[in-house]
Amino acid sequence: MLVDAQTDQIVWGAFSGTGSNPNSAAGIRQLALPMQKAAGEKFPPDDIADLQDSIHATGPLQKIRLDVLGMAFSVDVYRQILQTLGVGGFRDQVVRPGQIDYGSEHYTCFTFFYDWRKDIVENSRQLDKFLSETAEYVATEDKKRGIRRKELRFDVVAHSFGGLIARYYLRYGAADVCKSDDPPRVDWQGGRYISRLILVGAPNTGAAEALQSLLNGWQYSWLMPRFQPALIATFPSVYQIMPRPRHQIFTDASGSAVEVDLYDVDFWERNNQGIFSAGQEKYLRYLLPEAQVPRKTARSYVRAMLIRARRMHKALDVSPEKDCPAEIYLFTSNTVPTRNRVELIGAPGLYRAVFEDKDLYAPGDGTVTTANALADERQGRPWKPWVRTNISFTGIYMMEGDHLEITSSPRFTNNLLHILLAMPPAGTVPGANPESN
Repeated sequence: MLVDAQTDQIVWGAFSGTGSNPNSAAGIRQLALPMQKAAGEKFPPDDIADLQDSIHATGPLQKIRLDVLGMAFSVDVYRQILQTLGVGGFRDQVVRPGQIDYGSEHYTCFTFFYDWRKDIVENSRQLDKFLSETAEYVATEDKKRGIRRKELRFDVVAHSFGGLIARYYLRYGAADVCKSDDPPRVDWQGGRYISRLILVGAPNTGAAEALQSLLNGWQYSWLMPRFQPALIATFPSVYQIMPRPRHQIFTDASGSAVEVDLYDVDFWERNNQGIFSAGQEKYLRYLLPEAQVPRKTARSYVRAMLIRARRMHKALDVSPEKDCPAEIYLFTSNTVPTRNRVELIGAPGLYRAVFEDKDLYAPGDGTVTTANALADERQGRPWKPWVRTNISFTGIYMMEGDHLEITSSPRFTNNLLHILLAMPPAGTVPGANPESN
């Protein structure tokens, strides 16, 4: 859930009428990140990691399952992972505070909550702070008990967007390597704290659902308010979960590839896509009440977001020169048809995006295709036997079910516990958990 620190109001996560209304002027400004900071002609992409407001993450959703924007939000996923860890002896008391007292001897599982709206770098900085403080706490508890470890590193279980945060952190730590268009050098700074990274349903090369949300907005059901494209356009995270244009995600009506520079703001504005589409003027005025030309400010902001997304994709996709110091495992699904491509109807400047044609789908978990979870570079390209992925997976586990159901499978439980318990690395503290909430 996201809570306003100034008022203690739940601004996202209360869907029973007590949360913010994202279609009202006050509600959309409360949930949006501050677009007004882009008042200049060229809002610096570097500033995106520093966008701040009074909202902070407090915990998982308690009553509803959501699967949207290329991310998953569900207490079921959160609880299922922690219950699985609990079976293995890794205990956290956050699922139902006060319901279970594991006693003072348990300090083996720690949960990292993050603001899913924000830039991956900003969340990586917070993860670095969290792991540093947690390591100090564990060292203190070890000292009390006379426990000596050769090294203190964590097993990280990360679901959905949390997997991208953890992957970036493992590669670069808290550094911002997205300040340049040049591909960064992977130095594995996060390896000082991460021993094993276990990815569950991670959109490693994006999700078409995130692009659909940016273009068309999102509504979980007709009973709930619609999240307008203008609101979603303020979230850096959603741009950073977009699929990669190099994978030929755009087609015409005949199925032939259409070359589109998804990172070019002109494509969005010329074709009246997303925040620039008809009907968004009212919401732009809500977001930018003091701007003389809201669309001009929006263009500056979106331009910066797209540049930042392109640089982030390079940072996540560049092949490292040195071997990863941590083991990386992937849990994914290939049993649910998943949006994979976008059909563009019309001519340049008049494009309309279509997502619902089943011919545009591919195997996956309903949110992330199997190929994107694997970061398979053969997508949309001539087949080459030596081209597969830039992620050095130690193990890959194919599950059944959708993006939220993967963790409820007995196979998930058995395989996760086998990874954590069969041959645990010396000095590891299992359980640091960047969840999807």
